[in-house]
Amino acid sequence: MNTRLIRTTCAVIAAGAFSLTAATSRAEEPAAQPLKVGPLTFSLSAPWKMSDTPKPMSQGTIELPGKDGAPGLSASFYHFGAGQGGDLQGNIQRWQGMFQASPAAKTEREEMDFGAAKATLVSITGTYVGSRFTPEKEPRTGYTLLAAVLPTNDGDIYVRLVGPEAGIAAAKEDFKKFLLTGAK
Repeated sequence: MNTRLIRTTCAVIAAGAFSLTAATSRAEEPAAQPLKVGPLTFSLSAPWKMSDTPKPMSQGTIELPGKDGAPGLSASFYHFGAGQGGDLQGNIQRWQGMFQASPAAKTEREEMDFGAAKATLVSITGTYVGSRFTPEKEPRTGYTLLAAVLPTNDGDIYVRLVGPEAGIAAAKEDFKKFLLTGAK
């Protein structure tokens, strides 16, 4: 048999197998899942997933599984409508109250572009004790609450991401990108 014909046949078979593998890989990738909160719709994609555990007053909760046995992260979304939910400083004080008073938790604040508006991010790190609605069974030392206040014409949307300090630090930029999927 002609060597050239054999090489050409093998190349065609290999190319077909590669195309089939690539198409199968793309078909198995999960599609982004929408998360509607108030007037905004966020686009949730792996490794984030929707939580099966509802939280009081939350319009949705997403989770990021922990790696190598580390605890995962959980983000809850809240929207109360125009004029509801309190002002930024009142929310920051309430979030600080989710941490033990001594030693004092470290609080940082930053702004980020959110469509035509500015969103506020608040990071609080210390010993997390939870809220009156969802208290922790045991205080969690070295935890961070990363809260985002996302402005909309129909009232602010509040997002709270909670987990171990190292996990929040590692996920922060991806979390900010996720929030931007809801910017209008």
